[in-house]
Amino acid sequence: MRRLWSLAAVASFIAVLLSGCGEGSIYDNSGAGGDTSCMSGATAYTPLGSPVVAIAAANRLSFAIRDDWTLWAWGSSSKGQLGNGTTFNSISPVQIGSNFAAISAGVGHSLALRRDGTLWAWGDNTHGQLGDGSTAASYVPKQIGSDHFSAVSAGFNFSLALKNDGTLWAWGDNTYGQLGDGTTTASQIPIPIDAGNFYTAISAGAAHSLALKVDGTLWVWGDNTYGQLGDNSTSESKVPKQLIDSNFNAIAAGYEYSLATKSDGTLWAWGSNVWGDLGDGTSVDKHAPVQIGTGGFNAIAASKYSILGNFNYYHSLALKSDQSLWAWGDNTFGQLGDGTLTTRNKPKQVDSGFTAVAAGEDSHSLAIKSDGSLWAWGSNLCGEMGDGTSNSSKVPIQVSK
Repeated sequence: MRRLWSLAAVASFIAVLLSGCGEGSIYDNSGAGGDTSCMSGATAYTPLGSPVVAIAAANRLSFAIRDDWTLWAWGSSSKGQLGNGTTFNSISPVQIGSNFAAISAGVGHSLALRRDGTLWAWGDNTHGQLGDGSTAASYVPKQIGSDHFSAVSAGFNFSLALKNDGTLWAWGDNTYGQLGDGTTTASQIPIPIDAGNFYTAISAGAAHSLALKVDGTLWVWGDNTYGQLGDNSTSESKVPKQLIDSNFNAIAAGYEYSLATKSDGTLWAWGSNVWGDLGDGTSVDKHAPVQIGTGGFNAIAASKYSILGNFNYYHSLALKSDQSLWAWGDNTFGQLGDGTLTTRNKPKQVDSGFTAVAAGEDSHSLAIKSDGSLWAWGSNLCGEMGDGTSNSSKVPIQVSK
């Protein structure tokens, strides 16, 4: 998780990536911590039906839950994270299961909750991030335990979850203390973190974690190399620690940065800022929360991982209370949706009428409109936009019917 490449090397690599990837090709970025192969799969296309009520996006992968509680997925499945029993990508949405209420996409694994609160996981399990007590991958959703959960968040090789009683649980990789149990020991099963304290929201980043308590206080732990914990330092924390600020109501942990909104609608950001990820008009890292814009924000999304590894190409999305869509950060693949490939270090309004957003790692974005229709934009090399093609788009296009 370091910036290692020159801009010339980045430009050269992008040229190779864009010329070598496409439907049916293979791109392996395992050296950057995650395989993002686009392996050939089914080419028949059937559009996703509307309305859509929940979405999630990962590296070259997208998920949606429809109003009938069916779970659908499309894009890359190099580690089985699509959940359809194969490691092949799909340009067409495929149904993964039914009775699902929540979905979260990590780098190579996926988590979901059914309406009865049971936890399901699939994909890569090298670090025990599925939570089933093993390191064996699963290409289909498998139930994890028998407990009932209210929220899940899949990070970079680790997972977070909240039970119905507000207790916090974590499992998977723990190299930077991102599980929050006071150690750096990985766990193949969910373990309680700060048990007995009532949490209401969680967000797993690359190697750091964020959580909100019922009183609006924000708690952080894990890697802090670029100040992504927001405690005005660069020292990691192996246990949850409270930030001085309070009254938060939404959080999003990115690759090496963090976003949060407060109850007054103000947007705050901190951590790595090399591509203007924070939206404060600069490219300078911030080790403590800084306010972005004038307010009105009520939903946020941050890129958790880059297909380009250490190139740090990340972008952020946000919604305001008037349903306007805003985007900032890197725009190499048109993932900001503003019709350009211009990187933005301040939030720019892209469109309006949206109720939910998802930032698909470094390259694509998803959003739901108020009528339940699903829209996508950015890179489409593995079919992650869900429109039946591998053609990218610099503006939002409707992908559900």
